[in-house]
Amino acid sequence: MRTVRYGIIGTANIANSTHIPCIQSMAGTEIVALCDLDAEALAKTRARTGAPVAVRDYRDLLTLDEVDAVVVATPNDTHAEIVVEAFARGKHVLCEKPMAINAADCDRMITAAEAAGRVLQIAQPYRYSPFYHQMADLLASGVIGTVDMMWTKEFMRWGDVAPSDRAWRMYQGRSGGALVEKNCHHLDLMNWMIGARPVKVCAFGGKNCFQKPEINDNATLICEYDNGARAMLLLSLFTSWHMIDLEVGAAGEQGRVEAYDQSELYCFHGGQGDARRRPDNIAQPPPNSEDDGFHSGAHAMHRDFLRCVRDGGRPFCDARVGKDSILIGLAGERSIREGRVVEIAGIL
Repeated sequence: MRTVRYGIIGTANIANSTHIPCIQSMAGTEIVALCDLDAEALAKTRARTGAPVAVRDYRDLLTLDEVDAVVVATPNDTHAEIVVEAFARGKHVLCEKPMAINAADCDRMITAAEAAGRVLQIAQPYRYSPFYHQMADLLASGVIGTVDMMWTKEFMRWGDVAPSDRAWRMYQGRSGGALVEKNCHHLDLMNWMIGARPVKVCAFGGKNCFQKPEINDNATLICEYDNGARAMLLLSLFTSWHMIDLEVGAAGEQGRVEAYDQSELYCFHGGQGDARRRPDNIAQPPPNSEDDGFHSGAHAMHRDFLRCVRDGGRPFCDARVGKDSILIGLAGERSIREGRVVEIAGIL
């Protein structure tokens, strides 16, 4: 088994809390190079990993022959430039979500990956979460019939923070907006479980509580799919932390499934008009023994990437999945700005 040698581009929180521990947990891997514009963050991560090379320009890292694959964990608006250059240098790429902040950049990245014959995987660990796989399998079993409706509700608190180099997510232009930066995970879950193509989006949102960020602090989005299913997303960035911050649900003619914070999964089902329907608490996956950082599924996500680098094949969360996960968010941001229904075809 050959050792796969990694370079990490961007050594901020997500790299140290998730990507680096996942890489270090896998046999046959080595972190050989780091890159960050922040000299202090770079030095701390180098001390933690023992990486022999640390540079402040990503181009210097990409010229290293000893780097086989890179993790791109930089601000969203920089992904396309770095990823395209990485493929020009023959590297495999695991790119943080969201893939990019517009569809054209996604297409550039896909074209570059195909031309180089290298792996492009997007870091969306919910796709690999045992909990959400259980939910997807339950829906695929037909227990509630066809999935006609889905919803996601995420309530959390980011705070009234002014945009800055460290708080770049608060810039609309750098992050792509809250629906792209924050909710690409959840929009992808609905794409996956509905199993159809999004067609059009209507959204409302604004800054009701916070004044310093450029991004909206709340949004309500509705999406229609080409099979007639509809999905709704509710986002608040100004609510206090609560026991349940994330809810994902699906409904069909025969019942509904509700998931709470990757810890509770319920199925309500029965015949049409059956007043005796009661929730069945679905057997939960065993407690995750792997420390996945912020998101369950991160270790499985990294194993999938390593498998593809070594053996070839397409990752479960490939570039086309990554692109699809931002299209609804981009349409939602435009719908809020322009006050109209937005066709997905107009985003492509």
